[in-house]
Amino acid sequence: MGWPYDVVHMIEIGWRMSLKIKWKELPRDPNWGYENRQIIIIVPDILHRLRWAKGHTRTQFFYYHEFRDIHLNRNDIFSNQVGTVVFVLPEKEPFDAFSLATFMHPVDLWLVRGARVIFVNGPKSAN
Repeated sequence: MGWPYDVVHMIEIGWRMSLKIKWKELPRDPNWGYENRQIIIIVPDILHRLRWAKGHTRTQFFYYHEFRDIHLNRNDIFSNQVGTVVFVLPEKEPFDAFSLATFMHPVDLWLVRGARVIFVNGPKSAN
């Protein structure tokens, strides 16, 4: 079918409009990048031996058995101080399809707050 209008003419109009607009540069925040950023490492419970790992003072480990263990009532892993989240995935894909929705909700919240979320493959099962 195609477009009912002349596409070249529409692009020329947009180009002329962009030349007339005065763009303002926003000043950058002087404290940008100097915040106290915390690192959260979310690990499946099968790797519970990591509890004895010595982390940095900004590093916090959180262990989960299922995705629903990571809920919003845990204020310490959803604070504004969180800068990086390392999410270690479980060894097997969960059987419950709804559990992926409970997995994506915290990830969405971290991304909205500006945290970097890094996904790591979990341990391989013997099967």
